[in-house]
Amino acid sequence: MLDTAALPNSEGTHPVVATMRDIVLAKAVDGEPTLEEDLAHFTLAEIKTHFPTARKLAHAQIVRQVDDSPNFESRARLLVRATKLLLGKMPTEITLHATLRAHGIGNNEIADLWPDLMASTADAFERSRKLPQLRVVS
Repeated sequence: MLDTAALPNSEGTHPVVATMRDIVLAKAVDGEPTLEEDLAHFTLAEIKTHFPTARKLAHAQIVRQVDDSPNFESRARLLVRATKLLLGKMPTEITLHATLRAHGIGNNEIADLWPDLMASTADAFERSRKLPQLRVVS
């Protein structure tokens, strides 16, 4: 069973939407679709109004099934894992310093530039690469 207490509760999320989202997530963890009877305690008007948003929020959290088990990896957890994988491919700070030093930039200059240099480099990398275009299918 899904521990819904551990789920992020976005500020401003309607309580009915949050409850429905939790139902969708709990059913998904069990490998089951959300059925009409799962929402029986809501009015038809509440379902028509809030279920599409709840389903969208739930699907944004459930990124993919892990292995062939009924467990899911949340988007937040997948982002952390992917970030660690990419950081493992990045050059070390020593390598970066050595590259800058080899091109005549001194230690004091490197220290002064470092915070802005990291942000500038990340921004330039993002702009210089064509990111894969993903389409969300509903």
